[in-house]
Amino acid sequence: MNKYLSTSLILLGLLLSGCSQDNNPVESPSIGDDSASFSESISDYVSSSMSSEEEISSDSSEELSSESSSEEEFSSNSSSEEDEEQTNVVITLNKKELDVVVNTTKSIYLTINVPDGYEYDPEKGEWISSDDTIVGVSQYGKVIPHKVGDAYIRYIDSNGVKSTRCIVHVHESEQTIVRKWQKVEDFDSIQEGDEIVFASSELGVVATNNRKDGYIIPTACSFSNDGNMIEEFSDEAAEFYVGGSDGVYTLENQYGYYLAGKSTTHGNGLLFVKSKGQIHWIFEKPESFDDSYCVNYDIQEDLWLMFNKINDSDIRFNLYDSNPGPLMKLPDVYRYEIVR
Repeated sequence: MNKYLSTSLILLGLLLSGCSQDNNPVESPSIGDDSASFSESISDYVSSSMSSEEEISSDSSEELSSESSSEEEFSSNSSSEEDEEQTNVVITLNKKELDVVVNTTKSIYLTINVPDGYEYDPEKGEWISSDDTIVGVSQYGKVIPHKVGDAYIRYIDSNGVKSTRCIVHVHESEQTIVRKWQKVEDFDSIQEGDEIVFASSELGVVATNNRKDGYIIPTACSFSNDGNMIEEFSDEAAEFYVGGSDGVYTLENQYGYYLAGKSTTHGNGLLFVKSKGQIHWIFEKPESFDDSYCVNYDIQEDLWLMFNKINDSDIRFNLYDSNPGPLMKLPDVYRYEIVR
């Protein structure tokens, strides 16, 4: 039975057969001429009750609809943020981390790398800093240190896509920056601008700029007990500046010559040349080397930089086309970086 009709009948019964507080019967109201008026009153009450219930029901529906809409909006925003994060990998910076000095006179610029075919308007991008009071950045990517601290810089292109971040450490002076030659465990972290040397912590030697019969002669250096750091560095060591990008690099020594290789019927060799030409080196981890990192000369496939101990007085760095073994081993790579 309809709940509104039940309520109306109960009220009608009370009005027709009510009792006083002392249980004396009350005279029933006359419904003769007033029956239409009474019916109208009951009808008005029922209509009013139904209207109130409908208003409550309508309000509840609106609230549920509003909550549902909010959930949809939140879900939509979350999806948008996820999409944005996935899109962020499109643009990378030339540096992942940078150390600068307050009031430096050096001009230090960050640049962006985008995939081939990616379309954007370079005139409408924006460089931003997470804290302009520590380090600012110009519209051309110039890094402007202000005070000691850490902040990050990133680029937002004309499509609204954010680049990867470059962490900037601002120091008071060069004297407060301590750098050491530290072993590179992850060759994927090597990038343009790094300074590296090739060494063997096992034998306690570092490659030099001196050549003999097509191979490079090493010099002795002191290493930490765990082999993770070169503690005493030799002036004879060949310090290579890493150039290039996208995993294919050039190696320029401190005298402006580039490390190159040669492969002939008489054997392989290393040499230093003035022009970098098409010299390419790749830091990779081939499956054939049991996932060990190695340095590959990209001009010829499967030509690796290794060190070979002929005897205690004859240790040489050279190019070899065979896998590492008991005598020929992959060199360690050390990078000149700040000790944190």
